[in-house]
Amino acid sequence: SHGGIRRRGQRPRRAVMIAASLATPVAEFLPPDGLDARVLGSSRSAVYVDCGFVLAITARDVPAMPDGIVLSGSSITRPPPRGSPARVSRARIDLTGMSIDLGPARDWHPDVPANLDRDAGEVSRRGRGLLRNCRVSPATDVDVLLRSLAATAGLKVISDEGGRAGVASLLAALRYRDRHRAGRAAEALLGRGGGLTPEADDLIGATVAATFAFGAACRFTGRARAEFADALVPGDLRLRTNSLSATLVELAATGRVVEPVQKIMDLSLPPERWRAHLRRLVTIGHSTGRAWAIGCGVSA
Repeated sequence: SHGGIRRRGQRPRRAVMIAASLATPVAEFLPPDGLDARVLGSSRSAVYVDCGFVLAITARDVPAMPDGIVLSGSSITRPPPRGSPARVSRARIDLTGMSIDLGPARDWHPDVPANLDRDAGEVSRRGRGLLRNCRVSPATDVDVLLRSLAATAGLKVISDEGGRAGVASLLAALRYRDRHRAGRAAEALLGRGGGLTPEADDLIGATVAATFAFGAACRFTGRARAEFADALVPGDLRLRTNSLSATLVELAATGRVVEPVQKIMDLSLPPERWRAHLRRLVTIGHSTGRAWAIGCGVSA
């Protein structure tokens, strides 16, 4: 025994954590041979690793992310420092002070439900229910809904003129299924707001994901839906916002979202179940979960 004292030249041991689940977009992205990366930020509940595609490594009680790896443990024992190097591969992730074994992880599919056997009336009822549960009065008139959002939603993005105009364009785009208005909304909103994911990006992500979940029920499919989604997620997205937010918006544009959003978009769930998932959603981040919930509500 060395009394806990490391021999000269001996490298400190890494804590090894086991991955319980792996979102399918992560499995699709990770290369077998490894890729250099860096840590964007960390805590005892989450580590964000940027390798072009941002990985969200989370403790087991955190809602599963579409870019996520969920650990079997309830906390991250040695969060690596921000800016520290990382190495990622399909088998493992090496961080300062810890490694993650991906071998035991099961696949988790973050795809939104298609709701193929549902109709527009059910979509509308779910949207109104989401908004009421966020203390927003539902309205079909764009100006009335915008005033309601400004008065009760608690969205900071509406507090200035540019953000308010962007949200107005987004609501009008949804009302008239207008890709040109959708493009103007993206121009005004993407990157607007602080935090890990800007609040306006969360609204855009929710809106584009909703076109996948509710499009078939509302007969908004094919080329019209695709052009609308493309307008919301322009090719220069990564120049407009940070890498984590861009990753999540890009995934939303393929219909893949955080787990509670999957559930609130599932029209087969009874009210008591989707409301339980909504309560979990709004706990995410300072404003992220609430912005996603409101985005889903106004898009329904």
